[in-house]
Amino acid sequence: MTKSETKLVECIDYYNSETGYQNVEINGCKISPNPTNGQVNISLPNGTLNSIRVIDVNGRVLRDYRYDLTESTVSIDMSSFASGIYYCVVATEHETGTYKVIKF
Repeated sequence: MTKSETKLVECIDYYNSETGYQNVEINGCKISPNPTNGQVNISLPNGTLNSIRVIDVNGRVLRDYRYDLTESTVSIDMSSFASGIYYCVVATEHETGTYKVIKF
């Protein structure tokens, strides 16, 4: 697989203490490039994107994007983040998935 190819990244089981629900992978959600040095594209083939949260390994919410979109792809800028591991919590109308993103 080349760097330019999009791939489905690992989904992390995640317990949300606010809602008590365990999140699941969103079918067909793709995050690329991963690893990244800046811009990250999140593609959802179906469903309305409601929010994306970027969380560091200590659980701090670094960015909280709210959407009311039927767009299939959105981009978020991680260029100002330090190198490391982050989690993108992607929520649609019906599902929530948590994905590991590596910033170098």
